[in-house]
Amino acid sequence: MNKRSAGILLILLGAWVCPTQAFIDGFDTPHDFKTLGVEGTDWEALFGGGDPEALQVEAADGELTMASQGSFWNPEYDDTPGGDYGPFLYITVTGDFIATTRVTDFAGAVGAQVMNNYGGIQARTPGGELINNEDIAQIGYFPTWTGHIVWNHNDNVREEVGFTVPIWVGDSYATAREYSYLQLERRGDDFHFRISRDGATWIPLTEQNVLYTGTQTPVVRTRTDMPQTLQVGLIHGMASFDPGGFIEYDFFQ
Repeated sequence: MNKRSAGILLILLGAWVCPTQAFIDGFDTPHDFKTLGVEGTDWEALFGGGDPEALQVEAADGELTMASQGSFWNPEYDDTPGGDYGPFLYITVTGDFIATTRVTDFAGAVGAQVMNNYGGIQARTPGGELINNEDIAQIGYFPTWTGHIVWNHNDNVREEVGFTVPIWVGDSYATAREYSYLQLERRGDDFHFRISRDGATWIPLTEQNVLYTGTQTPVVRTRTDMPQTLQVGLIHGMASFDPGGFIEYDFFQ
């Protein structure tokens, strides 16, 4: 399935499942979010960024490139000197939603890892940085460790589950590339985490930390502590300073 037909299918799916959800960006309009912010776009804000010299959040030719270093989305471990929140490009969403993206490029390979480089879709309680307390649900694209992953942050304590490849066993990069579509859904207080080869057929990430084959238990996290209105969007993290890392997305809906 090509990019255009996948995008049309995803728009139809989004309209059927959640009629109030109309946001989509195919990144066809060039825009440098680092220098221009979100002015002239439908995004709410760009937050964080890590090392300012390494930061890149730029749309061009149907792709969004996010690059950073010294950037984190794991507050429990953010004790590296000079480290900061990773870039987070988000909209504000109230109530149920289905957020979807596809990763098109990523720094590193199984034989040449760029350590701790990652990205994905994030839903976050606003204002956590003001009280040093993060409540977050993420589906992560993380081939440097596990292929894909669920990060569930509750009062700054991060749970890690939903691996598609065991840590540093097998070609996690190949698995991540094969399942390049990511989806995060909120349904009431429950968050669901899914991946897809084609943007049409979805499988859940699992409690057993293996690729879903139909018998495993899907990861679902109930978050009664998170408010109805959340920040939802795309992240990048690179939890070291040399070299920098990057991730590219071809749409967000």
